Amino acid sequence: MIRAVGLDICAIERMQRLHDRYGERLLDRVLSPDEREQFMRRRDQSLFLAGRFAAKEAVIKVLTGHLECRPAIRQIEIINEESGKPRLLLPPAMQEPLRRFDILVSIAHERQNAVAVAVLSTRE
Repeated sequence: MIRAVGLDICAIERMQRLHDRYGERLLDRVLSPDEREQFMRRRDQSLFLAGRFAAKEAVIKVLTGHLECRPAIRQIEIINEESGKPRLLLPPAMQEPLRRFDILVSIAHERQNAVAVAVLSTRE
């Protein structure tokens, strides 16, 4: 059963401006070490960064009410499976309170924006 849906949109150009302005500080704040490795290999870095930011914000929205405090954006990690499908990874401290739930994430891009949705559902 679906318990929560989170949606976020992020302007790709905005992420480019923030990256130009803050560089490494922005990457340290938003990306996990594994995500950062993916980012460095990408030609479309702004697109990747905007998609990850939107996805993490969507995840934070579905976690509201299920965790004692809001997680830092960097604590949420989204990796791609071989198929390209994004998969959410949470630190162990967050996994226990969420053991009854599954969280699915989807990310889409178009010319100007990246959009992401996260769906929290109960395990059957």
